[in-house]
This record gives sequence, C-alpha cells and structure tokens, in this order.
Amino acid sequence: MNKRPFILFFILLIIQNCYSETDDSEAQKIYLVAKKNTIDQNWDSAVQMFNKVIHEYPECKYVDESQFWIGYCYEKKPGFLKQAFEAYALVGLSSQSAWSDDARLRRVFIAETLIQEDEKYKKYLLKQLTSSNIQIKQLAAIALARTGDTRALPVLRDIPEEEDLYNEARQFIRELEKKPKSGEIDKIERNTSSDMSLTQTTPFSDLELGPDGKKINYFAEKSLQQYQSLVRTDDNWSDNELIDFGLWHTLRTDLFDTYMQMKGESKQRFLRRLWLTNDPTPTTDVNEAKIEFERRVYYSREHFSYFDNLEGHFYAPWDARGEIYIKYGEPHSKSVKNYDEIWYYPQYDYLQFYIRTKVTNIFGRAIFLQRYMSSRLRGTPQNKKAVYDVVYTPKFVYHYDYGKKMIKNFRAFVEQTDNKIILKYEMPAKEFKIMKDSRFYIDYMLNYAVYNKDYYKIISNTQQKRISELSKDDLKKKLISESIELNLTPGEYFIGLTVEGDNSNNIAIYKKNINGENYLEQ
Repeated sequence: MNKRPFILFFILLIIQNCYSETDDSEAQKIYLVAKKNTIDQNWDSAVQMFNKVIHEYPECKYVDESQFWIGYCYEKKPGFLKQAFEAYALVGLSSQSAWSDDARLRRVFIAETLIQEDEKYKKYLLKQLTSSNIQIKQLAAIALARTGDTRALPVLRDIPEEEDLYNEARQFIRELEKKPKSGEIDKIERNTSSDMSLTQTTPFSDLELGPDGKKINYFAEKSLQQYQSLVRTDDNWSDNELIDFGLWHTLRTDLFDTYMQMKGESKQRFLRRLWLTNDPTPTTDVNEAKIEFERRVYYSREHFSYFDNLEGHFYAPWDARGEIYIKYGEPHSKSVKNYDEIWYYPQYDYLQFYIRTKVTNIFGRAIFLQRYMSSRLRGTPQNKKAVYDVVYTPKFVYHYDYGKKMIKNFRAFVEQTDNKIILKYEMPAKEFKIMKDSRFYIDYMLNYAVYNKDYYKIISNTQQKRISELSKDDLKKKLISESIELNLTPGEYFIGLTVEGDNSNNIAIYKKNINGENYLEQ
C-alpha cells in the first residue's frame, strides 16, 4: 500500500489548521479591540473594526459575532435604527449561527419602534408570527398587538399561563377582541370632518352664552368630559398621554372625540393624516408642524408642571401657561406680576394674556385676555366672543417661515378617471427671474409626493425644470402648464406638490386629499 498520498494529505491538513489558528488569532485581536470600543461607546470605531474582521478574515469564527455587534452599535447610535435592522439581517446569512436568533429578536424590537415609518416593518413582524422560535413569535405578537393589529390574536391566545408574557397577552386579547370591526372604524372615520386643519376658529353660529356670560353648549360640555378622562391623581405621565393632552388643547372638540374613540393602528393613522394635512412641506420627510407641536408639549411639561401631591386632587401635566404655550408658542415677551405672568404676542393681533400660575384654566379662572386687536373681533376683555376665540377654542397657531414669497396665480389640481390619476399645475412664467444664455430661460425645482390611504409615502419625485424662449417678452407671456400621470390606480391618496424658483426667491405649495370616487377637481 502506497502511504505517500495519506502522508501528503495529513501534512496539508496540519498546514491548513496552522493558518486557520493564525487567522483566528489575528482576527481575535481586532475583535477584542472592537469589543472594547463598543464598551466605551465609540460606535463608529467599533463598527469599523468589526467590519475589518468580517472582510479580512471571512473564514474565522468571529464573523457572525462581529456582524451581530455591528447591528448592536447601530442600534445604540442615535438615529441609526434602520441601519441596525439591516445589519442584524446579515447575521448567519451564509450558515445557521448561534447569533441568528439573537439578531432576529433585536429586529423584532426595532421593527416595533419603526412600525409607523414604513409598512415593511409591520410585514416583518407579521412574518415572525409563524417563526419556529417561540420567544420571537410571542414578542412579535405583542408588538403587533400594541398597534391594534388583530392578526396577533391567535399567537396571543396560545401563550401559556406560566410564560412571563401571559398577563400582558391577556390584556391585549381583551382590548383587541373589543376593537371595533373594520366597518365600525369606517363609520367613526366618516364622522371625522374632512377638514383636519389645526387653525380652526369658533363656530359662532353655534355659540350660546348664558345669563352669566358662560358658554353653554355641546362643545363646552364635551370638552369638560374629555378633560376629566385625561387628568390624573399622580404625576406619572407617559409620552402618549402628554401628546393626547396636547391634542386636547389644539384639536377641535369633535375631532378629538373621534381620535379618543380610536385604538391602535386606526389611531396612528388618524395622527398621520392630521400631521400630513398640516405639514407645511408635504413633499419632504420632515414635518415641521409636528416637530413644533411635540417641542411645545415637552417644553410645557418641563417648565410649567405644578404637581403638589394633594390627596384626591386631579392634575393636568402643566398649568395654564402650558395651555397657552402649546397653542401659541413662545411669547414675544413676558413679565411677572405678583405670582402671575403677562404674556405678549404682538405678532398675533397684539394678543396679551394675564395668566395665573400653578392652576389650569378648565373653569375659566386662570387665563384672561387683556388685549386683542383682531380686525374681525376687535377685542376688549368684555368681548366674550373674542375671549372664547383666543382662550377657549382649541387651536395650534404656527406659521412656518418659508423664507420665500408665494408664487402668484399658481394653480394645481387632480384629475381621477376610471383608470388613472393625473396631477396638473400651471403658473405664469413672469413670476420667476428670467435669465439669459443663448436663450431667455427660467429654472425651477418641482417636487411631488404621494401617500396611500394609510398616509404612508409611496411616491417621491424631484425634477429640475427649465422653460426657455428666444424672446424675453414671449417668456414673460408664457403660462407654464404640465400634466403628470401618476402610476396609480384610482383610490384614496394624499398628494403634495412644491415648486421653487432656482434664481428667484419664490415658492408654491399644493396639498390635496383625494377620495376613492371618480371625479374631476376644477
């Protein structure tokens, strides 16, 4: 028997193992440096070193661990949750790893956080309802239940009593089984005014003043009931409760009543619709109105809270100053008189409030109108309609500064036929600064975005436009007109459009909610 092939194979195996051990040894050094950076919260450096392990030593035993810790670093780094979600997806990609389930578990937690931003995160959680890993399946069901998704019910019902999640699951089962059916949700939403603007005024035709000057009608009674359902006897407010209380100050009574009837996903859909309707820049991913509202809410909580732990006493998260701050924002100036404050808003018809501190205005004893020069309601403290309009009417006064002039005679509209949706706009070319090259021309940027019936963005488009003529006079006389055929079937959508001049300081904004019926908007 020839032993040489066997001896040669044995020598090659030893050499391979030596190289493997050397590779693992070098990889381990880099891996340990990366772990130290992780402990020190040097996230970028850690990610760089973990990537070095993966790419320079792809056969070493630290590859899956390194990929997991890349996801962890992104998860801990503010603003990088989406990158973390994608990084965790690569763990155990080439082969099953002990780190795979841990990575999938982290993806469940991240998906729950991001579920309102993109439909794909909900789809991921729904997929995990059939996971062979019981823990992942149960946590995905809990995450979906928090959004009001009834598809989580079968998994929730199967969670045994000895499991840690049992009590939480039972609570969600009760809530989801009581959740209105889709037809009932539609009925609630049909009762919602199509006008979701936050800049509403009092319906004065419905205003009834009693002999003592107090307002007695549905709105006042309903608003009081809503307030009583929101207050607490302690001072432990969640972020959601703070937002709800802020909305009570800003949403019309009927809209807030509709909002409070909703649960889970329908409630989140209402909020997406509300803020999209009031977004001053609907083609961008930044909603300045929503950001400003939340800033006012958290500022009021931090600076105007007044809890003193009196037994049996009910509290709001802030006093009367917080109510005015959430409605009108930062005053131009303020002064202190005894223990009370005077807030002045010259930018809003010279509004001036006298506000008592450490109390709310629910009974009309904390906020007093001192000055109001509205041309519609030239106000005095005795003008009860003026007082009601600026003090008691829910509103959110916010004017976004575009830093640009609005384009005059701009017109946009939507045509929805049996088989397509067309967005049209037109405007005079003379609104823009005319430039000259070989021809006379104007440049502008066109942006449009489309949101589906759940108010998630499904189309986003930016186009650079140039309109030119040989004659300057011809260009001045030109009416710019364009039809954009959207790749959509007829249905319910929200459409936003922005036109901005490149060389001129002007802008046009268009927003439109369209329903599922065929119509021609003129």
